[in-house]
Amino acid sequence: MISFVSFTIWRDRQRGKYAVLILIPLITALRHPTEGDRIAATVILSLLLAWIYQNMPDDLDLSTSTSQASSQRMFRFFRGDRSLLSLDQPLSPEKVGSKAATLARLRSWGYPVPPGWVLPPGDDPALLLDRVQPNATAPVVVRSSAIGEDAIGASAAGQYESILNVTSSAMLEQAILRVQASYNQPNAVQYRQDRASEFGGMAVLVQQQVQGVFSGVAFSRDPIAREGAAVAIEALPGTAQQIVSGQVTPEQYRVEIMEAIAPDAGWTLPDETELAIEGSGDVPPQIIRQVAYLARHLEIRFHGIPQDIEWSYDGQQFWLLQSRPITTLIPIWTRKIAAEVIPGRLPPLTWSINRPLTCGVWGEVFSIVLGDRSIGLDFEETATLHHSAAYFNATLLGEIFLRMGLPPESLEFLTRGAKFSKPPIASTLRNIPGLLRLWQRERRLIQDFQRDRSSFNAAFARLDAEPVETLTANQLIERIDRLLEHLRPATYYSILAPLSLAFRQAISKSKADLNSSQTPEVASLRSLEALADRSRPCCRLICRSIGCATC
Repeated sequence: MISFVSFTIWRDRQRGKYAVLILIPLITALRHPTEGDRIAATVILSLLLAWIYQNMPDDLDLSTSTSQASSQRMFRFFRGDRSLLSLDQPLSPEKVGSKAATLARLRSWGYPVPPGWVLPPGDDPALLLDRVQPNATAPVVVRSSAIGEDAIGASAAGQYESILNVTSSAMLEQAILRVQASYNQPNAVQYRQDRASEFGGMAVLVQQQVQGVFSGVAFSRDPIAREGAAVAIEALPGTAQQIVSGQVTPEQYRVEIMEAIAPDAGWTLPDETELAIEGSGDVPPQIIRQVAYLARHLEIRFHGIPQDIEWSYDGQQFWLLQSRPITTLIPIWTRKIAAEVIPGRLPPLTWSINRPLTCGVWGEVFSIVLGDRSIGLDFEETATLHHSAAYFNATLLGEIFLRMGLPPESLEFLTRGAKFSKPPIASTLRNIPGLLRLWQRERRLIQDFQRDRSSFNAAFARLDAEPVETLTANQLIERIDRLLEHLRPATYYSILAPLSLAFRQAISKSKADLNSSQTPEVASLRSLEALADRSRPCCRLICRSIGCATC
């Protein structure tokens, strides 16, 4: 009875489930206030059920497509579908695909995305058909939003159906069925298999159709040149579908945007901004400039991940039809962070040891904060070595910040110390459990280090007692394995200690600095400096003997 009342009131399965776990101990305490054992047992039972909810799959997440028609209404009721999903509410890419979820996020950020509705995989379209009534003067477009589509690793561009000019309910029903059926087309199935994509089903996106006077696509970074500050634009009179489908050859433009766009600036082109354009055609230059500015603005919004966008201009307003990562430019590697953290040149052998340790620890830290949101992130790709210099994966960091709900300037804050605005309250609340888990690790840092310190000292003593010259090949390999076992916790402490200091400084407003003079990296550099100082007199003597004028 309590469960029925809870689900009926909230009509949301997550809140309904956890409300039951709160109500049961509360009602037990009110009915039996003197029976402490009964109350404690009820609390333990509720906690056990909460743990089960967290660690076992939810049957209500299963598709309704194979269920009987008579049971689908009750199925939707307990799934919590209180109303038709729209782009005006937060959407999960795991439930409705990245395309629909991204457009909903863009609308919430204030970008000009046409209104729309979403039909999750397996849902009955009756509710959507009742709500959306297209006609000749207000047509809609029916688009795919497959699970896994428009993801960072695979865009699935051109694999699924998109149907324009839907002007009646009968046409809308048929268009939905066609888009759903396109998920099982041989080319789409092969595309997913080639990229090892998950088969998650087809969500359908229905939007008000924009009657474009000028339309096209834009790339916030030129995917051909793969470098520079140019935005590449393809445009022509009419709808963007002509370009996407390859029906006509579009006009080509390039716009150089050299200056950085402030993260808090609006998406509209400032009046005083002048942007040079390469290329000419029927599309007015000011529209091309606005498209270029919008594309670069979106790149900043997505933490520096280059964006491929579809846009349209109806004669009065710009519309953003789609934004997805440019998969050919991913990942983006940067020296900004690595130049500070890992300066100088590294031999490949050193990097082969350093990379898995560093990436592993950072992956552990981010996983602690993100929790389930870290699923699908490959932390082994956090850094790489190129021409003996370390580079960090800006694309991965951008995706991490995006999942944490941090502001778009987070990467610039981390790399260049740029001004950092406060994250939204909802993102902060969502990150609290993970931050608490990280705080618990931070609180135990000294205690954990004291525990491991004895093993470090024992390892050092054993190394001193075993000169390398006396070891056999097998003993050397065993020695390396033991060193790696100790390097893992050592790397953990070398990363968590500065984070701990920054955390405590942020709370106490202290200006105390971390004494890094004893770290191996600094000690080795100082040894090199001392060696150079001792060698300088000899160098001068040699230069004088050979008549070198520079010394």
